[in-house]
Amino acid sequence: MRIKCSSPDFSGYDGVKKEFTDDELNSGLDKFQLQAKDILGDEKKFEKFVRKTEKWLSKFRDKPVIGGIIDDLIATLQFLNDYKEGKYRNVPLRIIISTIAAILYIVSPIDFISDWIPVVGLLDDVAVFTFIMGLGLSSELKKYKDWRDDKDYEEILSNYENDIVIDDYEEEWE
Repeated sequence: MRIKCSSPDFSGYDGVKKEFTDDELNSGLDKFQLQAKDILGDEKKFEKFVRKTEKWLSKFRDKPVIGGIIDDLIATLQFLNDYKEGKYRNVPLRIIISTIAAILYIVSPIDFISDWIPVVGLLDDVAVFTFIMGLGLSSELKKYKDWRDDKDYEEILSNYENDIVIDDYEEEWE
């Protein structure tokens, strides 16, 4: 499989790679796998990872290339937080590790295309995220969102039921 990144205007970027193979994307992720496992096992490192990811998101969220995946990246960070806190564990560990590795790749300034190159510097990051979504994160993220929506609904329902006051007297009807 090849992932091709496209944008309305790549003029002036003829020498920049815009298409990536699975092997290239896997090799980019491989170097982050051990670091991902280490982060998952250490609370302070996980908190630092979250802060670094949030900083990256705030910096690049308005870039046209990233715009299409920003909501999924934010949901993925919430998904990882809920996993780490033990709130949501219905997901294979390999998905969690691969997802952390992908985000490490994305927030790293040193990758296939440097993030400092305007617009196209983020193409490989989008490709890696698209690749990891295709490896199973997409379906796991959907399950997580459904779980979160059900949980939110149950919480709202519970709060509503707690607000209902039942009077101990009968009203007189005239």
